[in-house]
Parts: sequence; structure tokens; C-alpha cells
Amino acid sequence: TVLLVDDRKDVRGAIHDFLVHYDYAVLAAASAQEALALAATHAGTIHVLLTDVLMPRGSGPDLADALRLVRPDVQVVFMSGYSPDSTIRKRLGALDAEFLQKPFPPEELAAALRAVLARSPGGT
Repeated sequence: TVLLVDDRKDVRGAIHDFLVHYDYAVLAAASAQEALALAATHAGTIHVLLTDVLMPRGSGPDLADALRLVRPDVQVVFMSGYSPDSTIRKRLGALDAEFLQKPFPPEELAAALRAVLARSPGGT
């Protein structure tokens, strides 16, 4: 299961469709607050948080920190249309996350998901 978070509806929709096509279960949210609410009500495992780095109401790294408090095994893939500065890169590295520069081809998304899923407990 992938928790997908992006404030742009078109981006969220395209990524959602790709993930569903490749048999991922997807929880989609437009904000960090919505993502945390979805995670709180989702009874199953959330394997990956796939989130934009910069959003109008909250950042991807802050969301990852908050989600890992309640779901410590969740893996993280960040994506951004902006090149992260050194402070953001350091923070992303501390979160042991993958990073995708938008726009990215589907193959890069698939590779990032495989990479973080391979690190998850049990390799699933």
C-alpha cells in the first residue's frame, strides 16, 4: 500500500493511475493533514509514503516524521519539482528516503519503490 501525497490534483491522478496499473493499493491525499487522517483510519499496513517535498500546508519531511511516529516501518519516497537545497538534502538523507526529481519517468518511480520496499522489514 502506498500513501500518495501531492497537492496538485493532476500529478496525484497520474501517479495514482500508474500505481494502480501495477497493482499497488493507493491511498491518495492532497495535503499532509489529509494523509495523516487517512493513515489514522487505514487498518492495514502502509508500506510506502510517496510525498511531495513542498506543499502549501506542510512539508513532506515533516509528514514523514509524523507518520513514522505511528507507523515506524513506513518507507519514504520524496518527489519535488524543485532541486532541494543542502538543508533539505541533509534532512532527506537522515530519513533514509529515496528522492525523485519531477518530472520523472514511470521507470524511475518503479525503481524507487522497489528500492525502499527492499529495505522494509521482511523485504516486502
